[in-house]
Formats: sequence, structure tokens, C-alpha cells
Amino acid sequence: MSQIEMFGKTQNGDDVQRISIQAGELTAHILTWGATVQDLRHTAQKAPLILGFDTMKAYEAHDSYFGATCGRVANRRGGAAFELDGQSFKLDANDGSSCLHGGQHTFGRRNWIVEAVGDDFVILALISKDGESGFPGMVSVRATFRIVAPGRLSINYEASTTKPTLVNLAHHSYFTLRGDRENVLDHVIELPTTRYTESGDDLITTGRILDAKNTDRDFTDGRAI
Repeated sequence: MSQIEMFGKTQNGDDVQRISIQAGELTAHILTWGATVQDLRHTAQKAPLILGFDTMKAYEAHDSYFGATCGRVANRRGGAAFELDGQSFKLDANDGSSCLHGGQHTFGRRNWIVEAVGDDFVILALISKDGESGFPGMVSVRATFRIVAPGRLSINYEASTTKPTLVNLAHHSYFTLRGDRENVLDHVIELPTTRYTESGDDLITTGRILDAKNTDRDFTDGRAI
């Protein structure tokens, strides 16, 4: 059964709730803070499957976005600016000269509200005001977390806006399949792709799509991270 409990308070005094959802062999704990997956567990393993913190103080002290919902625009926007319909917009530069995960008003460090909850799902909602972090338009966002048997966590994002704008939401969990959680360097990963997007020293993609074959980006046959 679903359960809602107090997780803690933000530095501004806002109450952060933790919602527990469960179905079959999987249980997830979702925070209203950042629409964050704080804990994910399978009955086959005692330890969590993802990284997360046990206190609000730890979440506010770190910028790792463990399990958070990143937006308005996930990843980096080079130069902290963009053009849309012939108009230029200047954004928060919170990662060097780039705008990372939506800037100072990132969705991953905001307290969402619980819109609906059931045994195996919870829907969280957030409103981003027109002009926040430099982005045009008011944006209404909904995140649905649902456990789908047998043992799959589904995350669905929806957004509507009052003006043309940029919206690119992403989930940001760090997964670990080791019970001791020391590191994931011996995890074997397999990616069915032979190409990757090139990034510069500033971690901004250059627009070039390169061949991964016989490079350190080639995981087609599966190898340790």
C-alpha cells in the first residue's frame, strides 16, 4: 500500500514528503523535493538499487541530483543562452558559462506537490513561472511514477506552456547493482549502438556524431565500465 510521510524540511521551512509505492517485487520511495526517487528496492536484494540520501540536509548540501527530475532543460545549455523565433534569451549560468539542468530554478531542487497517489503510483506537479532562470512562458509539469509488474519503475513526464519555450525533462538516478555499493566499475554494460555524440572540454556536444567502434565508447559486445 502507498504511504505518505514527512521526510524533512527545507532550509526555507517547506515540508518535504516521501511517498512509498509498491507492486510485485519492487518498492520505490519518491520525494516531493525535486520529484526525486530517493530509494528503489527489489526483493532479490536487500541494498537499494540507486544512490540517495537519508536526510533533507544532505540533499540540499549536494548538487549531484541523485534521483531528481532535471529541467526545464536537462543537461547543459552552452553559453547559457538560446534563440527562439528570432528572439534571444539569456539564462542562468550555474555551471561555468553554461546553464545546467535549468539554472537556479532547476526542477530538481524544487518542492513539488502531490496531485494523486495510489498503491503503485504517485503523480507530482510543479508550476514554473514565466521568466524563471530566463526561460519564457509559464510551464505546468506533471511527473507520474508507477511500478509496473513484474518489477519495472515507469516515469512519465508531461508539460504544457503558455509561450513557445524549451522543455527537456530527464530522470537522474545513479544505479548500482552491487549490495556493498562501493562502486560500479566492474558492472558490465552493453549498448546496442555504434555511434556517439562528441563533446568538447566544456561537456557541450559539438553536433558531430562519431563512430564508437574500437574506441572507449564501444559497448556493443558488453564490457566492464
